[in-house]
Parts: sequence; structure tokens; C-alpha cells
Amino acid sequence: MNAPQAISPANNVLTVPLCAGRGQYHTEKREQLDTITLQQIRQMIEAGRDGLQTSDKHAGLWFIPSDQLTRSHEQHRNQGRYHALWFDADELQGRTMTDSIEHAAGHIPGDFWAYASRSATKDNQKHRLIIPLLEPVDGYTWQIMQAILNDLMQTGGIQPDIVNERSGQLCYLPNPGEWYSFHVEEMLGFLSPHQWADQIAAIRAADAAAKAEADTKREESRRKAAELVKVQGVLPRTAYAEQVRSGDAWISYGAKPRGKRLLSPYSSSGSAAISIMDSGKWVSHHGSDQAAGIGAPFPGGSGQWGDSFDLYCHFEHGGDEAAAVEAVAVMLDKDGNQERRKEWAIQREQEHAARTFEDLQDSTAEPEQDTSPASDPGIDLDYPPGIAGDICQLMQMKARRDRPELYKLAALHVLALLSNGRESEYTKKLNLLTLGIASSAAGKENPQEVAKELLHSVHLSSKVTSEPGSFRDMIYNMIETDGASLYIVDEAHSLLGGIQDKNAASYEKKIKPEILKMTTTNRYTFRPMEKRGPLKTLNDDLKQVNAKLDKQNEDGSEISDDLIRLTRTKEKLERHIDYIENGWPNPFCSIMGHSVPEHMDKLAADSTAIAEGLMGRTLVVRCPEGGELLKRGKRDQNAAKHLEAEIVERLSRIKRSREMVIPSPDAAEYLEQCIDFYDAEEQRNCQYLGAIYRRAPEQLYKVASLLAVETGTITLKHAKYAGALVKSSIADIRELIIQAMAQGDAAADGAVIENARLKLLKQCKGQGLTPSATEKTVTRSREWQAMQNKDVTRDRLAELLDRMQASGELELIDNGRSKRYRSKSAI
Repeated sequence: MNAPQAISPANNVLTVPLCAGRGQYHTEKREQLDTITLQQIRQMIEAGRDGLQTSDKHAGLWFIPSDQLTRSHEQHRNQGRYHALWFDADELQGRTMTDSIEHAAGHIPGDFWAYASRSATKDNQKHRLIIPLLEPVDGYTWQIMQAILNDLMQTGGIQPDIVNERSGQLCYLPNPGEWYSFHVEEMLGFLSPHQWADQIAAIRAADAAAKAEADTKREESRRKAAELVKVQGVLPRTAYAEQVRSGDAWISYGAKPRGKRLLSPYSSSGSAAISIMDSGKWVSHHGSDQAAGIGAPFPGGSGQWGDSFDLYCHFEHGGDEAAAVEAVAVMLDKDGNQERRKEWAIQREQEHAARTFEDLQDSTAEPEQDTSPASDPGIDLDYPPGIAGDICQLMQMKARRDRPELYKLAALHVLALLSNGRESEYTKKLNLLTLGIASSAAGKENPQEVAKELLHSVHLSSKVTSEPGSFRDMIYNMIETDGASLYIVDEAHSLLGGIQDKNAASYEKKIKPEILKMTTTNRYTFRPMEKRGPLKTLNDDLKQVNAKLDKQNEDGSEISDDLIRLTRTKEKLERHIDYIENGWPNPFCSIMGHSVPEHMDKLAADSTAIAEGLMGRTLVVRCPEGGELLKRGKRDQNAAKHLEAEIVERLSRIKRSREMVIPSPDAAEYLEQCIDFYDAEEQRNCQYLGAIYRRAPEQLYKVASLLAVETGTITLKHAKYAGALVKSSIADIRELIIQAMAQGDAAADGAVIENARLKLLKQCKGQGLTPSATEKTVTRSREWQAMQNKDVTRDRLAELLDRMQASGELELIDNGRSKRYRSKSAI
């Protein structure tokens, strides 16, 4: 598709090709974008319900009123020529579409077109307006005009969805749903930017005035900082950061005030994402600021943070901290600079150790939530969609102590064993390796027992076994179970510890390569020494069966159950002999492991286990420490029995099905987006988690496929849950790595603090922790106490809690009788 022609005043605005596509995942990286004109859009609107083709919202037609054929916000903002405004009425608060149209007619000095949104109902008349422009405008002017439009509509009580101020935001076009209406307003002609010239000029002037005021304040702050250095002996860097306000510094360097937030000069989205904390530090959630390297990764989650000195360092010294410190020293106290050079050298030595952990933390940092399609706050990880969620509910009903974090793993294992021999469009192997880590006597046995009972009910108990004692055990078990085995290992640390121990016996060390081989290969080949014993046994058994069959044939016996059984046994023995001699096709081996933190945490974070692929192929769930209250009183046995009977009936149907599992189009798109994220350079070659990310697609495909074995189709809900579960597993492995770094005499302070933060996020879920329990959770470790003793004047716990509350990760709930810290952030 050719790029749109240059625009001149003679061009008819209705026929200018504008950026368009179908579905939120349509980007130029995957498929060439489409174009659409305002004239075509008007024809769609006027076609009404009967004249429009409808589609699912996720596959709906959209446009961006810019002539740039891209999904890049930056390119639209810097190079785009915009030919229309648009308004999204998403929260009507009792108003109707008619109310909105009447208000718009009285306040917008130009024609507009209105139409109902896909999700509109008679009682909630969500809708959009499109306002053609008489003349095209640049990206900055367009964003100002969008803000003016939103403000005008808000005066009539019509709440805007302000994401429409983003330069590349998608505007979905008519796609009738439950309720549809439209209106074309033609009275005044197209809106000219000159009609809002005063408002546009006022906003531009306000931006410029804010910058000038900030420059003045910054100079005054520098003067005060110089006094601190000369009179009180404060280090220049510290004085600068204390006196120069972060907000003023940002504005001086080109940031735009937007209410209580600031819009970064690097941002092309138009969405202000810089906040100033009570401490004076700034936090930016602009991806562009992270890409530019301003400040440091925010330890409270995604984004960057810092103080005014970090901004000075970046904008005036290109990120060269040494040069920035030198320049600030000369600026604030030239005479004392020589002596401070020596102090700076010492300070750099001391800070080097702290930066070592920061580098390690950065290489294992959790990606920003808005960069990963796996992020969806509506997903409940403890209750997956479909029959897997029903199995989790059954486990919850039967539990004496709830440990819902583990239920999903057991449910997936049940579905995996049932689906042995079944294929997905993505994979021929639907087996799983999982590891659930929870405190002793916290409820680990319940999901194990429910899984065993369900598998027994569908006649698969013979394929369930316990921990293998050696690699030969695994081989013989594969033969005995006809190529399909589920190992339920209660003390997984014994298995993992044995196979990773350098001093372990050879038969134990060989278990790990055997696990990797059986769980990944499409054809298992036997070594000669492994063939001899089984082949001899099988051939002997085959001779006995043939002898019995010959005798029955000689006797002229009629077909009987015994004859049928012998015939089937013969076929099975012959099949096994063939498989051992020529390779066993697609063996199924799953391992559901459970253990306790004391034994498993370090083993799971072991770099060798990660690099060699065992942990990379394992879904990990690290539960909060401790356990839930014991359930007392009489339980509703009838409800549990009824649910179990229903589940068993559905499992029986799944067991009989051999239908290939395929994805729906939107699920396929979503899974591809997830793979793009895993395969990005930052994840794929991450120093500590690269091996995990590189194998994440395998886990993603398996989980999504297993959730869909009942229906045969992977839906978007299945795909999103799979993405969230894999993301959670990676986060738990990262937590275990950080925890390992935080232990020992050489632990960096940053590692100790980050480990405490992650622990609080997990422990404060649900009802949360009291202040005393919070203190105990954090300060009882030897490493925390050693760090605190380095500087007894600082209250490290209070600092951590303040920071987590400021970042929105923790909240202190006070109901008048008690106080509790509760986590607001998923980990």
C-alpha cells in the first residue's frame, strides 16, 4: 500500500486516506495497515444497523485520524497530520446519547457525527463522536484540541475517556451491538482550528509560562543549595537534590504539567505519567523515560524514579554521573571542590557494592505491566476458566486448610494425563512439570488427593506413581504404564536435591537427564543395556500368551471374554516390543512436585537447574508463608459429591476425545503477542532469567491448550489465563533468585531490601498483616539485622513501608479497632 499523498488546501478533507486496521493486534509489523477516508466513515455511520456488518469487539474496524500508516504514537505525534477529532463517551452517569448530541451541538462550533459503541445498551448508551477538521493540524495541536473537546463535553456531565488524547489511540468505528443509534449534525461546516485559536494559544502559553516559572524557581533553589554547601557543609549533590524541586526541574527540561502529573518531553503518547512523591522524588511510568535511561528502575514496581540531580545528570551531562557531580560541586562551591574530590572517590567506592546488586536486579527486573499482553487485572489465578476452575472449586470444598495457589497446578495435571495422546495445534506434548512450594502442614496434600481420586474415577490410577528412585525406575514405569506416567512427588526437594548433588550416586544423577528426555522427546530411544531386561520379560510373556491362544484355538472355543483379553494382551506386548526396539513414540511424563520453603527455595533458584532446562520447563508457585485457619464445623458433603460427579462425567468425555485443540483467531493473536514479549531482547537474553523466558512459549502453549481440552478451542480467556500463569511463575522464580542473593554475609543492602519488599507483597495479600507481624516478617532475618546495625539512626523498615505505600504497593487499613498492611500489587 502506498503512503498517502501530501495534503494541500485544495484536497478534500473527506477523501484523505487515514490510518485504519481491524482488531487491536493489527500492526504494521504483522500485516500492512489499511486506510479509510472520512467519507467512508460517514457512509458507515449513515448505513445504520441493517447496513453494517458486525464483528466481535476485538476484531472491530478502527481508525486513527492521522495520515501516517503506523501504530507508533511517536510517529503520529511528530509526523502526522490529523484531519478529525473524536470523543469517547464511556461513562454517562445516567445521561443519554441524545443528551450528549444536544450538548455537543451547543458547544462544538462545527459538524459532527455520532454513533453508538459496540457495548452500548439502551440503559447505558455509550457512544463516540467524530468531528472533521477543515484544515489538518500537527500532533501537538491535535492533542491540545482533543483536551479542549474533552473539557467542553465534560461541562455537560458527559465524562470523557481521556485516553483519546493519546496520539495513536484507536477509535473503533460503527459495529452495532445490543443497542445502536446514530446522528449526523450538519449546520456549521467542518470545525476550523482557528475557531479554538484562543484556547490553543492559552494552553501553549501556559506550558511556556510553567517552564519559565520553573526555570526561575530552579535558579533560586540552586542559590539555596549553595548556601547549604558553604554554611552547613552538605555535599553538593545532596544539597542540589534537596533544594531543587523535581517538578520544577522536569518542567525546565520540557515536561508539560497536566493536572497533578507531568507529561515527559520524551513521551509521544500524550498521557501524563510522571508523579511527584511526598519525599520530593519523582516516579515516571513513561516507557520512553526508561528507554532514555533517566534515573533508576523504580524498586516499587515498573517505571523509573529519581531526584532533581538525576534529571540534571541526564539532561545536562548525558547521564555521566561523575561529570554531573563535578559540575554541581563547581556550581555550588568552587573553592571546596578539590577537597570534595577525595570524598567523592571514597563515596564511589562505597556505592560500588550497592550498585552491584542494582545491576543484578536490573537484569532480573519485572517488565513493565503495560509492555506485556499477559497483564490482565481481571484474571483470578486461583480459579482458571472452564473445568479446571471447577476442579479447583472441588479442592477448595474438600480442603481442611485452604491453599488455593496450588489447586490450579493439580487441576492442570488431571487434564494433562486425560489428554495423553491428544495434540494441540501448538504442541504434540501436553505433559507438565510443576513445583508448588508451601509451608509444612499448610494444605499441600489436599490437591494431591483430589487429583488422585478424580483420576481413579476415570480409570487412570495405574498411571499415577510416586517419586522415582532411579532413572531405570522411570524407564520401567514408562513401559508398565503404556507410555504415560504422572509422578506425584510430595517431598520434591529430595528428588531435586539428589539429582543436583555432586556427591549423589550415579543412578540419582541420571534422573534429571531422563526427566528432560521423557518430557521433551517425540520418540524415546533405548540404550542397548536398557533393552535387554525388558525385552526378555516381554518376549517370555508373549510366549505364554501365544501358548494360551493356541490352546484355545485347538479346543475350538467360541469367542469369549478370556479370548478377547488374551488377544488384547498379545497386541499390547507386541506393541511394547516394537517400541523398545524401534523407539517409544511420544512418551508422556508429568511431574507434580510439592515441597517446603526451607528445603526448596535455594534449589529452585539454582543457576544450574535454570541453565540446564529443568526449571525453565517447570511452572513454579511459591505460596505465602504460613497457612490458613483450619476449617471447622460440618461441611456440605452433598454439594461436593454433586460437583465431583459432574466433573467426573465431563472428564470421561475429555478422555474419549481425540479432537485436536485449536485456537480461536483472537486467542492466536494474543498468544503471538505474548511470544513477541518473551522473545524481545531484554527478556530473551536476560542474564538470570533468559533461559526461563526462552522456554516460556512452551509453557504458554501447554497451559492454554489444556484449559481448552473440554471444548477443543482455545479462547481469548484461556490464552489470557495461560499468559498470566506463566508470568506469575517467572515472577516467583525471580523472587527466589532475589531471596538467594539476600542471604549470606556478603549480601548487598539492596538485595536484602528487595527481598523484604517481595516477601511483604506476598505475605500481605488477602487480609494482610498487622504492624507487629509485618515487623517480624521483615526484621527477623540475620541479613536484615546486620544491615540495620550498619546505621542505627535509620529505621530501614519504616523507610521500606513508606516507599511501598507511596508507590501504591501497600496500604494501611485502619478500621478503628486494628491496623493491617495489605498488598495492592500482584506479584
